[in-house]
Amino acid sequence: MTLEIRKIPAAELEGQRSALAEILWACVQNGASVGFVLPFPRQAAADFWQTRVFPAVERADTLLFGAFLDGKLQGTAQLGISLPPNQPHRADVGKLLVHPETRR
Repeated sequence: MTLEIRKIPAAELEGQRSALAEILWACVQNGASVGFVLPFPRQAAADFWQTRVFPAVERADTLLFGAFLDGKLQGTAQLGISLPPNQPHRADVGKLLVHPETRR
């Protein structure tokens, strides 16, 4: 197995949308407390990425990292870097998600 962890650039977001939605949806279905409650439809997961995360990545307010196992996206982490001017040394870790089938 080959594991690659890398930044997902804005130009690649649309191509990863379904994988990102699947990871979020599966995590919530398996009890992850990440700001969503059941019932949680797959479309709501896709909408979260499209309306909240993608614009932040495109504005360079957020960095999105992906964990790829054998080339397939299996996990993500968001790093919020749009902070006040007196905090250029800081960042906020956003949703850290790993598909339940890939854990352990």
